[in-house]
Amino acid sequence: MSCASQHIRLLCLPILFEHVRMIYASRRGSPYPPAMTGAYAKRLSCHAVHKMPSEDFYRTYFHLLPKLNHVRFKGMPDGPSPTLMDICFENVTSLDIAYQARWRVASSTQMVPYTARNPLVNFSLASHCFRELLSSLNETDLDNEYALESRFLAKLVCDMHAAAESLSLPMETAPLSHMVELPWPRIRSFALLGRYSSLGQASALSTLLSHMPTLHTLRIQAAQLSPLSRSLLLGSRAGSSASEFPELRSLTVAYPNPDDVIFSLNTPHLTHLSLRDEPRYYLYLRNKNLVPSIFAAPILRASECLAILRKKDAPLLSSLEVVYQADAGEDELLRHISSAYVNLAHLEVHRYRPASDDCCDPSISLPTTFTNITSLKTLHLNLDCAQIPPVHCDDEEEYDSWSEFIDNRAQEVLSIMRTCPRFEYVAFLDPRRRFATWIEYRPAWFPGELVDVDLWGSQRADIDWAPYT
Repeated sequence: MSCASQHIRLLCLPILFEHVRMIYASRRGSPYPPAMTGAYAKRLSCHAVHKMPSEDFYRTYFHLLPKLNHVRFKGMPDGPSPTLMDICFENVTSLDIAYQARWRVASSTQMVPYTARNPLVNFSLASHCFRELLSSLNETDLDNEYALESRFLAKLVCDMHAAAESLSLPMETAPLSHMVELPWPRIRSFALLGRYSSLGQASALSTLLSHMPTLHTLRIQAAQLSPLSRSLLLGSRAGSSASEFPELRSLTVAYPNPDDVIFSLNTPHLTHLSLRDEPRYYLYLRNKNLVPSIFAAPILRASECLAILRKKDAPLLSSLEVVYQADAGEDELLRHISSAYVNLAHLEVHRYRPASDDCCDPSISLPTTFTNITSLKTLHLNLDCAQIPPVHCDDEEEYDSWSEFIDNRAQEVLSIMRTCPRFEYVAFLDPRRRFATWIEYRPAWFPGELVDVDLWGSQRADIDWAPYT
């Protein structure tokens, strides 16, 4: 249509060129955007392949994008310099730094992260879950990285407190002790990723959340310390916290505690709930000798998961993820899910068998319970069973046997779910590869591919992986 009409083409340009990707590599041509596209770009993704561009390069590049307000950096071996931060602050209000950033150079210039006024409203700094192992492999000084990163975040994040709307921080270096002393009147989205590094973080987090009454999205996806099992976000007794989240839409908690007050709060607008694990428990099962023992893995039992869901009255819930180990309360848990959430459209179940159960195959009995959810569109199943071969299985016969097993189970599930009028596909998790992948199976009437596997796209189950795999 844009080729047939100049008017339509002009209307499409701001949409087509809103997001620009810059790949800086010494063996490529000019990385600068064409003048036509730069005039419309609002979001920029910067990826340095071989080396970081100079600060003058970034200054020139940003000036070619007059409407720029969001920048994402991927590949930043020494962390953002003060000069680069000042350049960003000239235009940018949203900054996203991928987990490839490393604070490896301890210089005096990094004592002050920036000198310009901080205009950020949204900020994200991702952290790899297996950061300790990566540091060991790369022979870097992790304590020094943490110290520099903590100093950087303490200045930047606290300067944002009056205007911040979205924050995503590493749990290891988030300045929680400083943040609890400040109000956060406009915060809508708050996430902590990585892993707990001290017992005092749980207490500080509970206090901090009481300063964030306007939250729409809360994501505490942090691995537990071995001595710390299922930390409490808001305490264990009613009235122990002043926190209320009347506008909360999305809640994600790794290794949730059934006694946590947060699950008893009135959240009538909640549409997404995730009771998950971090790191993914299937990484332990597939890499028992490789995944470090520094992480605790207090998987919920089915009866504990049921206790949480019974507290959580969420009539508008449309997306639910549960991770549990089967016990005597599993059937009741599944019945509760199918009856309590009548608007559920997306359901993800990670079901792990008890240690004594080697032959149980719940792939048929489990989805049968969900046929009562007439609004269900997608069903993701990670069902721990004896048929799963080891990671990087070299036995072709065993590999083919697993593929045939999962294909047959998928077709049986599709047959069971045909009574759901809105159902689109069932996805089974294939945890054998380095990146666990969802394999999507669609009904026979679907016009496109009936089996969809995308190893590097949106079907990857997680960004993080276990080193050595």
